Order: sequence, then C-alpha cells, then structure tokens
Amino acid sequence: MPPTDDQQRSTRLYFGLRERLLDLSSRNRMLNYPVGSRSRRQVVIVDEIMEDVHRLLVSDGVTLDLEPLPRPQDAPDDEETADFRIALEHARVGDAVHIAESLAIEAAGRDDDAALAVLDRALRDRVRVELGLPQRDRRVETDRMAQARRLGIEPNPDLPAAGYKPSHTDRNLQTLKYPDELDATLDRICADASLAEQETGQSDLYLAFGFLQRFESDSSERKLLAPLVLLPVRIEARTTDGGRIWSILAIGAAEINASLARLMERDFGLSLPDFETDEDGTGSIEAYLEQVRIAIELLRRWQVRRTMVLGHFPVGRLAMYADLDPTAWSHPPAGRRLVDAVLAGTDEGRWDAEASVLPDHPIDDPDAETVVPYLIHDADASQHNVLVDATRGRDLVVQGAPGTGKSQTIANIVANALGSGKTVLVLAEKQGALETVRRRLDAAGLGDFCLSLHSERASPQRVVDALRR
Repeated sequence: MPPTDDQQRSTRLYFGLRERLLDLSSRNRMLNYPVGSRSRRQVVIVDEIMEDVHRLLVSDGVTLDLEPLPRPQDAPDDEETADFRIALEHARVGDAVHIAESLAIEAAGRDDDAALAVLDRALRDRVRVELGLPQRDRRVETDRMAQARRLGIEPNPDLPAAGYKPSHTDRNLQTLKYPDELDATLDRICADASLAEQETGQSDLYLAFGFLQRFESDSSERKLLAPLVLLPVRIEARTTDGGRIWSILAIGAAEINASLARLMERDFGLSLPDFETDEDGTGSIEAYLEQVRIAIELLRRWQVRRTMVLGHFPVGRLAMYADLDPTAWSHPPAGRRLVDAVLAGTDEGRWDAEASVLPDHPIDDPDAETVVPYLIHDADASQHNVLVDATRGRDLVVQGAPGTGKSQTIANIVANALGSGKTVLVLAEKQGALETVRRRLDAAGLGDFCLSLHSERASPQRVVDALRR
C-alpha cells in the first residue's frame, strides 16, 4: 500500500528536522575550530606521537599527565609569587582591554603566538603597576618557542608520524603553557565541562587527533580546521607539594566528526572514512589519517594537519543526529503514532486536526480516586486532571510557569505508575530538573526506586552500585 499524504508529509518533516541538527556552516565549531597554543579554552599537545598517545589511553587504559612548559630562568622572580599569580588570574577575567584583544585574535581563527605573547606581557605589566612592583627590565624578553627548544622540546604543533624520544614513551603529554597558564586553562575547561554535563547530560570534552584543513571555496584564503578523530576524556587533578598535577583518561571509544562527514558528502560527493577499531576499542590513528589524505586528494589545497588538541567539541547534536538515523531502527521512527503526533502538533497525529485541550475531570468523583489512588504530594484541580489523563495513558503536554507544581505532578505520576507495577522513564536535558523530581521522590520514601543515568551517573560502576542499593 502506497504511503498516504500525511505519511509522506510526516517523513519529509522528520528528515528535514533531523538534518537541521547539523549546522554545516562555518559557525559550527566542528567545521571551524580555531587552534591556538595560547588559547584559554584548549590545550595543544606538542612533541608527542599520536599513535602512541591513543594506544596508551585506549588500549593500555593509563592516565596521562599534562606537562607544563617551565618558565625561563630570566623571568622576573616577583611574578612567581602567589600574590602576583592570583592578581594575574583576576586580571585575565576582569581586564576589559585584555579580554577584547584576546577575543579579537580568537575570532580571527589564527594561532598567533607572537600577538598573544604581547598581550600577556602587557597584562602582566599592568598587574605590576597595580601591585606597586618596580618596573621590570625590558631588555629581557622571553620567547616561548626558544624556551621549549632550549629544553629539548619541539614546539611545532604539527606532530611527526613516528619517532623516538624518551618523552614519547612516558606518561606525560607536553604542552606549551607555563604552569600558571596551564592551571588557569584547565580550571576553565573543567568548569565548562561540568556545566555542559549539567545542562545537556553529555560531556563535550575530547582529545582530538588530527584536523582537516580546508577552504570554503577555491578563491578563499581563510583556513578552516575540522577535527578528525575525537576521543572522549575526563580531566582529573591531584595536589602535590609542587602544585597541582593535571591528567586525562579515556572514558569511551574514539569517533569521527559526523558534521564533517555530512559536509563532504553533501558538497563534494565524498565519503569520510570510518575509524575502524578492534575488539578492545583501539584503532590506528596513522592509518585513518592516511585514508583521509587519500579521500581528499582531488580537493585543491586541502590537507591533513597532524595536530592534537584537548578541548571542548560540541557533539551533542551529533549524538541526536545519530540516534535519529532511520537505519538504526527496526521500524523507521517516522510513521509511529507518537512521533507523528509530535510532528503534526496534535494528539492524534492528523494534519487536518485542531490541537485539542483535554476536558476537566470531576476530581471529587469516587472514580477519580480509583484512577489515581496515590498522592505523595498535594495536587490542586488542574494538577489532578493531569494525573487522571496520564494514568489513563493519554499523550499530553503540560505547560506551566515556574513554581506551579510541575515537578510535584511528575512525582505523583511516577508514584501511581510504581503502585501499578509499571516502570517509568523520566527524561530531562538539565540535571537540575531531574534532581528536583528525585528530591520529591526521596521525601516520599521512593528514592530507592530511582536509577539516575544523567551525565557522570551513567558510569558502569555507579550504575552497578545503584542497582545493588
């Protein structure tokens, strides 16, 4: 039987909405990720072998420490004091001139170490004035790249495919950030990662292996970088006598950049290779980068950059895009009653139907108590109507301003479902919304029935512990 007009309309809308999850413009950081060793939102790894790093993190399951670049001996001693470091960190987030000039460099999408070094030095000089420190000797200027090379560190962010140095096999990842800069950057990265998990339920913290350098057109001179392989990681810190030591560990398997894959397919008819992994989750970074290089051979000026970056990569919508792939379902989502109802905007899923408002129920009627036997929180008439409809299996949308009792209504719905032997899945993007419902269930003595699976609580060990309780 051929699909009806409503079914065809539903399918078109489904695919259209799914496609909108992928922003294929240069505004998308997955297609235009400005890499900078001095950025306060990322950490560029230098003088390492990507294949070895991936093997250590994924196959061996080890934790790798992030190694700062020691400051030159000729740096002013009075800038190494705790008072100066604290004042400098306050200035980095509060000095309007420094913030504006830093954002201008980041917006340009260029890794301009010289310009950033000038900004940093100017900020330090202003902090010296604020603290009443003597004017520094301007004859001494430090060069970050030269300092790295003096220490035997290769500062080039484009990493070699192979090679051997003792530092390549240790458990450290070399950076070009001085100790105070590394502390400040990782503090900010961790705070942003925590906020992302609370707001979306998913971490956007990854270690990127390799970037594709591309141009929007043959006439464009603007270089755009897109990450190729993304490994989900977690940052941990431990305190020692010498300060904090930051480390990373892998928390999942590597994946490719779905936005880039869709862009190449749509605009160039090319397929971005899949990152093939073994049973233990490992795969060859070098083999994959070579596959990408071959795939883009016909695209003029495009090239693979061998850069490794720790930072935030907005993949949340990519996960939704993958989940909504019709080929991943035994029956395509478009065409299901509830999906069509959402797409059509009506409770019956008919395109020609008007949105309906459910009728009120006589809550004083004894039958209402039979339908909703449990009230673990007070419910007014409108809330009781919701409970009756939900318990009877109606699909509905409940709207209400903050403080009007939506969370207590959800808790009452859950309690009645539990009382009838049902299992309930409560979904929310923000962790705070789930915590509110959880607290209400805890207060009613139903907390032990809850299994939290939001953000970090979905780790295998925490799930096992919760099931045991």
